[in-house]
Amino acid sequence: MQLTNKFKYSILALLALTKNHGSSEPLQTHEIEALQGLGNRNLESLLTTLKRGGLIKSIRGSQGGYFLAREPEDITILDVFNCIEESKTLVPPKSTSSKTIEKILIQNLRVEMYQAAFSTFQKYTLSDLYHRQEILRRVPMYYI
Repeated sequence: MQLTNKFKYSILALLALTKNHGSSEPLQTHEIEALQGLGNRNLESLLTTLKRGGLIKSIRGSQGGYFLAREPEDITILDVFNCIEESKTLVPPKSTSSKTIEKILIQNLRVEMYQAAFSTFQKYTLSDLYHRQEILRRVPMYYI
């Protein structure tokens, strides 16, 4: 399973909003880009999609911007995936009518992969990822 850039950028934007959660000031697009090192010209479009999906809210005007619509603990990665990848929603593979052992094995493998992806996306929240991000920031990186 390959994750799209659209999905990855959405997670990064939501992590910036998670960091800002609890602040009375919303984050503007350029602040989200700066916090996450995003140079994506389509960030505004992604934010609009996340807003339509009920994951974020916005305030208009010169002092406006974006903030999370719910608590970070209440937004799962599956919520983000379903919002961004509308046409690719995690759905179980359709069963095949062929009865060869090999095709049944492949089908069983596909079902297990689906269940693992669904379970992982459902298990983690924005809060979980944010805390992991903070831990990784404190670990020194050594480059050769």
